[in-house]
Amino acid sequence: MTEDVLRFVVGPFRSNMYVVILRGGDAIVVDPGPGGFYKVLYLADRGLAMPRYVILTHAHFDSAADAEDIRETFSAKIVMHVGEFSTYRNSRILAQVAGVRWRDPLPDIALTGDSVLVVSGYELVLIHTPGHTPGSLSLYIPQINTVFTGDLLLGNGTVGAEPGLGLAKALHSLRKLVRLVPQNARLLPARGSPGVLGDAFRMALMRAEGA
Repeated sequence: MTEDVLRFVVGPFRSNMYVVILRGGDAIVVDPGPGGFYKVLYLADRGLAMPRYVILTHAHFDSAADAEDIRETFSAKIVMHVGEFSTYRNSRILAQVAGVRWRDPLPDIALTGDSVLVVSGYELVLIHTPGHTPGSLSLYIPQINTVFTGDLLLGNGTVGAEPGLGLAKALHSLRKLVRLVPQNARLLPARGSPGVLGDAFRMALMRAEGA
């Protein structure tokens, strides 16, 4: 990782949480899974990063369990899609099974479609990309040419299509994503290693065609 994005592997499923450090020390936290709060607290206590926004690509407990704690402690604003409210029920159940503390994230900004936020001179391009969950979002930051895809698309080309939504829905979202985001963008997924958007997308299509 470069100095602009820190990656932490957290929780029982070893999910990726990212802290994007902006100008002046403001920070964006992406997908704070179980234990992510303490990583953010460490950075904030040392004056390295102050979270202003928490972006949830989706509301599965392994990617969102610590969002509400970060919101309350640092007055950071949670951003998510309204389609994720239906995901809370499963997250409550699965978090209990995994022995993880869960609090429903209370979004300050509840999106109904695509949107753009500007923070410290950085654009946060939020793209609704359903397929892994109904309200899945992808976050693209043009200034660092980086896209966060959650569990929709992993760096190795794996597509996280959930039962009930289907692979076709996920691939439709991926085609939308590559229309809006440069294919040479760095891809940072919710689990596994980073990749390149165009490479991962082509691998995903090859697998889909061979299925």
